[in-house]
Amino acid sequence: MGAAEGSKVGSMAITARKAGRPSRAEAEQLDAMILDRALASFLAKGFARTTIEEIAEECETTRRSVVRRYPTKEALLIAAVGLFRSRSVTQGTPDDEDLPPLEALRQVCRRLFLHSISPTSVAFFRLCAAEVERTPTLGSFALAWDDENARAVQKRVLNAQSAGHFSRQSAASIATFVIGVMCSNPVNRTLLQDPFFADEHNLELYFSEMWTLVIAMG
Repeated sequence: MGAAEGSKVGSMAITARKAGRPSRAEAEQLDAMILDRALASFLAKGFARTTIEEIAEECETTRRSVVRRYPTKEALLIAAVGLFRSRSVTQGTPDDEDLPPLEALRQVCRRLFLHSISPTSVAFFRLCAAEVERTPTLGSFALAWDDENARAVQKRVLNAQSAGHFSRQSAASIATFVIGVMCSNPVNRTLLQDPFFADEHNLELYFSEMWTLVIAMG
């Protein structure tokens, strides 16, 4: 076999491998890319303006490849929203354990507050509110987001109670209060186009006042 023929055969072999079944790693990479692109599109454009064809094009794959994983756009939406929730829960950081209990709680509350009013979180809640009638599962995702964050707060409250703080209230009650003032209220106001939290001074003032209320529960 000549050099030219050998080169041709080698090229054909490479083409065959590319056209064949992707490896598990490649398939998992494509799975992650599809969900990531879908989430970005749903948050930026909403459900109606997001198309499977555009997502496939952005991922350099085919519509068939996307539909094989997610048969409907609703199924893709549910998976994408689940991805957002998994990324967004405030679990704290390993450094929390090295801080005094009240400071660890304060930092978790602040992370939760700032994340709740971020553009991506507001877009997430707007998307859930807009599409919950079409896809009721979205309501449970939004509620689970609150519940999981509440558990993260409750863990820090229990640590604070072990150090002698918050003896008058249960950890669950304090966590519920924190979710209300650090998350639910700011998100609702932002969704209603209240510009209050667009001002950095107001943001800092609000957090300071709400943290004072949290401490007063002790």
